[in-house]
Amino acid sequence: YELGEVMRLNLRDLVHPLEYERLTEHVARGVGWQGEKWRCLLRDGSERWFSGSAVPLIGPRGQVVGYTGSAQPLGRNAEEELRLTQLANEIYARLESRQIHAVYQPIVSMASGRLVGAESLSRFPDSDRSPQDWFAGAVDVGLQVMLELAAVEQCLRGATRLPDDIYVSVNVSPDTLLDPRLLQLLSAAPLPLRRVVVEITEHAAITDYVDVIPAVEELRALGVRIAVDDAGAGYASFRHILRLKPNKIKLDRSLVAGLHEDPALVALATAVVSFGREMGAVVIAEGIESLEELRCLQEIGIDSAQGYLLGRPTGDWTTWNEWHRHGSLFRIAPHVAS
Repeated sequence: YELGEVMRLNLRDLVHPLEYERLTEHVARGVGWQGEKWRCLLRDGSERWFSGSAVPLIGPRGQVVGYTGSAQPLGRNAEEELRLTQLANEIYARLESRQIHAVYQPIVSMASGRLVGAESLSRFPDSDRSPQDWFAGAVDVGLQVMLELAAVEQCLRGATRLPDDIYVSVNVSPDTLLDPRLLQLLSAAPLPLRRVVVEITEHAAITDYVDVIPAVEELRALGVRIAVDDAGAGYASFRHILRLKPNKIKLDRSLVAGLHEDPALVALATAVVSFGREMGAVVIAEGIESLEELRCLQEIGIDSAQGYLLGRPTGDWTTWNEWHRHGSLFRIAPHVAS
């Protein structure tokens, strides 16, 4: 389209029907968008992927009267365009049919070995893609928030069958944290929000906390607790933790694997434990797979732990009832002090 033609068209004429609702939500919020991805309909009836950003134009009475910004093609070639289209269609199909399942991995106290919580993880049945690939693909086509919200909804629904004396953590990116639908979803949760932990994961560093911190405080006002994932690795730096003041800090698997054989890893993990105590936060070690790792983490004072050694993610309620009934999951390692 020429610019003059675009100005006369409705948004419904410019974007693919599957993207229309998502784009109109951004428009309705009146705050603009950055790096949003969507399919446009070209004049010849073909589709093309674009990435764009926009800021609202404010009228004389303070109302939003329009948006100004820019967009550029996302797909580099026809093959890439087809990949994005197929991926988006598959994600929309999963969302519509609710083919996203929640499984839960136990989190245990290092002092007693007893269950204290569960981390919810998503599974995509009848798919060759890993869950990580599904969520990474959703980022590629602008559907990250929609997919994460659907995953949170499934998690909260299934969590009602977990033991009622443990918490459940759900994973969200900063983009989803800022979406008002997350607050609505949690407000309608079918379990007490004192049992819910929102685990903030990062695929890119948070550069501006102006909006993030108020969003975190809104969740806390509901009774939800906050966790920061991947501490000691990726973007979860000490500065990041200081700004968010989480209730729980998750020690990344990269600092746990082979910990007992690496004094530098022990020193770094010990620093995270000390840092957590100073902040009044519980420190949880992720990805424990050996008795040696478990013993070493106990010695440096880690509060809680999760990993294949203690229990794999599952949605089998018989297994969960058995874990709860037996009390200590350290029965798998009976010679480890509880």
